[in-house]
Amino acid sequence: MKNHEPNQTTIEAIEEGKQMLDDPNTPSYSTTEELITALDK
Repeated sequence: MKNHEPNQTTIEAIEEGKQMLDDPNTPSYSTTEELITALDK
């Protein structure tokens, strides 16, 4: 089995996701419908 190392883009995306999780101002949605409504605004 081959060990896959993430590329720089993936590493940056993971870091951005971690920052978003730690930021209380980042919006979150409980349902897909809530997300779609927010995107339509």
